[in-house]
Amino acid sequence: MLSVDAVLSPPTRLRAFLELFALCGLAITQPVLDLFGRAPQQFTFRGVGGWGIVVFAVAVAVVPAAAIWVVEQAARLGSTRAGAVVHLAAVVLLVAAVVSQLVGTAPAWWVQLIVAAAAGGLAGVAYVRVRAVRSWLAVMALAPVVFVGLFLVGSPTSGLFASPEAVALEGGVENPVPVVLVVFDELSTASLLAPDGSVDASLYPGFAELAGESTWYRNATTVSGSTWHAIPALASGRNPRNETAPNILDHP
Repeated sequence: MLSVDAVLSPPTRLRAFLELFALCGLAITQPVLDLFGRAPQQFTFRGVGGWGIVVFAVAVAVVPAAAIWVVEQAARLGSTRAGAVVHLAAVVLLVAAVVSQLVGTAPAWWVQLIVAAAAGGLAGVAYVRVRAVRSWLAVMALAPVVFVGLFLVGSPTSGLFASPEAVALEGGVENPVPVVLVVFDELSTASLLAPDGSVDASLYPGFAELAGESTWYRNATTVSGSTWHAIPALASGRNPRNETAPNILDHP
């Protein structure tokens, strides 16, 4: 049986980081990059593109593991055993976090908590007793690299990396015509109406006056219930698809 003191001997500091890197990749890197990979609007709205996307992905992959590793090394300054305990605790908590996400549809939160805690505890025992588990973790250090690569080349957000100009706020327009388009996001037309279907002049005199002096398309609706699909479609006249992003690249 391998003792806790022997889990992290001084020559295995690099291996300790690789193990943390692998587990953080499964618990943090993959879910975060998957979420932001399917939400390019989060970068478009902030004007982030090109190498900014790369920095974000690398930071998500490296910073959590590096932070835990630094804490572990600080503990090792006191004793090797303290560092080993911190490392083992990190392994248990990260495995619990991974399992918690996998059983996220559990009928009750306490079921999710019990399953995650049990899985983390079993993983800790296996880590201490089974050498193959530690070898597997070292190999799994490649996983975060794969997650970053998929984020940069295979996700909807990857277009912002390949074409940084996509996050530009303005595009070139030939023969521009002065047009003012005012959009009231999430303002339901029904909330403006009186029982007879006209704009309620007592509550909304401004809208009633505008409707009386303009052409009002009573049955108009957007092409999507999503703001970042509907608004670019209004501006470009292009029907959005699920994979389109709110940028000049997808809506020239």
